[in-house]
Amino acid sequence: MKQPCSGSFARLTLFALLTLVLGNTCLAQTRQILHAFYSTDGNDLQSQLVMDPAGNLYGTAPDGGAYGYGTVFMLSPSAGGTYKLTLLHSFGAFENDGQNPYGGLAFDSAGNLYGTTYLGGYPYGGYRLGTVYQLLPSGGKWIYKLLWSFNITSHDGLESKGTPIVDAAGNIYGRTLLGGTTNDGAIFELSPQANGSWQENRLFNFENTWDKYAYDLALAADGTFYGTTGSVNGTGSIFHLAPSGEGGWTETILAEFGPVGSFDPACPCGTTLDAAGNLFGTSQGGGTAGAGTLYELPHSGDGSWGPLVVIHSFGGPFDGQYPLGRPVFDASGNIYGTTVYGSRPSGGGILYRFSPTSEGGWMGSILHDFGGGNDGKSPEASPTVDSAGNIYGTTSLGGIYNGGTVWRITP
Repeated sequence: MKQPCSGSFARLTLFALLTLVLGNTCLAQTRQILHAFYSTDGNDLQSQLVMDPAGNLYGTAPDGGAYGYGTVFMLSPSAGGTYKLTLLHSFGAFENDGQNPYGGLAFDSAGNLYGTTYLGGYPYGGYRLGTVYQLLPSGGKWIYKLLWSFNITSHDGLESKGTPIVDAAGNIYGRTLLGGTTNDGAIFELSPQANGSWQENRLFNFENTWDKYAYDLALAADGTFYGTTGSVNGTGSIFHLAPSGEGGWTETILAEFGPVGSFDPACPCGTTLDAAGNLFGTSQGGGTAGAGTLYELPHSGDGSWGPLVVIHSFGGPFDGQYPLGRPVFDASGNIYGTTVYGSRPSGGGILYRFSPTSEGGWMGSILHDFGGGNDGKSPEASPTVDSAGNIYGTTSLGGIYNGGTVWRITP
């Protein structure tokens, strides 16, 4: 389980909803546990689920499985409203296989799946420091392929915990915690070649240990990237990465969070773009209670950014604490997310929703209070919302075997 954070530029400002306390009465919802994980099928789920057009859910578990190094799984709807689990791969199946897939999965246009592992792969320089892999559906089965092993001897990126992005051309993008020219992390691109191999290109090398908050990237319609990283004062920042016009890429810091104790967000968890091109994100720390925030960085028509708005500070008496997943949107513009801890009496985390109001603000509500035990506990990943408004997600702990769960909440 992840440990929450302990602790022109856009100027950070506080919003009227900064001190909003989420309601302590959960809205009427129907909750169903779709699967409770045990060590043989994976445990400690930390990544967002993806869904195919048939309603099948796909995800990863960084630990457990046949060899103890994690799994890729599919949950398929069955008769009577139940779901059937199928393991697509158990990591550690061969000598140079990947290990510990902390990040989630991404589809390409052909329905193939892609992901990364934190460790494993070929032992370049004596170290196995992560992989990129592919799963291809074929005749009712899935074929696993190791596409890339990160290489410590060539200033490659190392140790990826993120979910990759696949563009329309089939290129794979991601980021790593370490590696690059100064071993402070990198953003990479893998491109398919005519002979079936893959070519890596490092788009950007982080420096001065700024890649401390190496969460998932957001890909904009123009092919540029947004994300979060560290900062000089240690609380984090939001960046934009765009082609420089000279074959390279240029990083621009859009907002840098204030120092510890300033009530600004701290320790950011990645960003999400809304339909209008504004950035939304969560932070593990900061805010009025030091238990994290939900924030927006608006994008103006003239191309400028900010000021940054704190929509909500977590940590009130009946509120959640320490969000680790990025916020997600439904088709109506509602924001959904989870927190790892918080809400009385269980303290096992919450599923929350913020809905836009006619006055331009946001109204927050708790959709579910995770009670631990069979209910699941500590949801670390972003939820997934389908077109009917059903919400799917994972917990890292709890369930019958305390290995985590996959759940569904129906409005």
